[in-house]
Amino acid sequence: MSKPSVWIMKRALKKRRGKAVYSYGVQWRDPTTGKTKTETVGTDKVLAQVKAEERRRELAAGIYVGIKPITFEDFKAEHVRLMKGQRAAATVTETELALRQFDEACHPQKLTEIDFSMIEQFRAARIADGLSPYTVNKALKGLRAALTAAVERGYLLRNPFAGRWTKLEVTVPEVTPTVLSVDEFAKLLAACHEDRWRAFFMLGYYAGLRLGEISALRWEDVELDSGTVHVRCKPDHRTKSRKNRIVPMAGPLAAVLARLQLGRLASEHVIRNANGGPIRNNARSCFQRRVVAAGLVDGGGKALYTCHDLRRSAGTNWARAGTSPKVLKELMGHASIETTMKYYISTDMSEKRAAVEAVAVKVAGA
Repeated sequence: MSKPSVWIMKRALKKRRGKAVYSYGVQWRDPTTGKTKTETVGTDKVLAQVKAEERRRELAAGIYVGIKPITFEDFKAEHVRLMKGQRAAATVTETELALRQFDEACHPQKLTEIDFSMIEQFRAARIADGLSPYTVNKALKGLRAALTAAVERGYLLRNPFAGRWTKLEVTVPEVTPTVLSVDEFAKLLAACHEDRWRAFFMLGYYAGLRLGEISALRWEDVELDSGTVHVRCKPDHRTKSRKNRIVPMAGPLAAVLARLQLGRLASEHVIRNANGGPIRNNARSCFQRRVVAAGLVDGGGKALYTCHDLRRSAGTNWARAGTSPKVLKELMGHASIETTMKYYISTDMSEKRAAVEAVAVKVAGA
């Protein structure tokens, strides 16, 4: 049997004191990928020969792996550290949680121990915990993205998820987006006695902003003269799409922001808490209390709507007003119109009836 092909590379460097100096390296073909690999050794020719012989023995014995060894614990810490500042804070938190839960469910010691059966075990554990299909899929996607990064960094030869996502993804039941009618939104505003909360509701219902985008909004992002709100991707808050967008202000929103602007010296944040900082932790609970105060509750007295339903309502209202798909996508800040139509646009029976009757009228008149 012939020896595996391993070459010693030689490259001339600048002369030192009139004498030629060379740099050496070892090159070979990776049997797992078919790609040529190179390892730089330095100026020591003998060391390069020793390295070349070591590589030949590894290849001949079939023990060459071609990856960097790392424990799962070290990879988990490294991956979260590298994500910070590059991804949205919420994405970092979700990924960190997925990796920790995977560790608790499967206990991998080395990263290379992770295989498809281990991922199936993780999936089963998440489902057994009673998590929703959406939450299970989000955890799996976080793990998949982390393992893709591991391949790119040379820790794995192949992502165990590769080509198998359809077997792992949990089917998510189709959910009709919940939206507030015009009358319901009027009741919500009537139950609110502070301009900052009126502005909060209107930024969601009239401008389609997400909760995080409303919390991060500063006065420098509001242009009352042009009647526009700038949703910007910032170091302290990255937009979901990582892109900026501009949303025109509806008249009522412009009016309430003009009143709030009188106190802009107290805080740079448009919607601020008692200390002048952005509203974050208590936004959802405050919203729920006002929904209940407006009488928008179910039979058990529980609030019918969430903060995100304001944004869903904006998308649905724009669509019903005949907004083109391109404009609708840009207003919502989505990468594709499919996302807008699937998760944000609601239809009612009157719209369906009108569509059916319109066709019947055309046929009758033909």
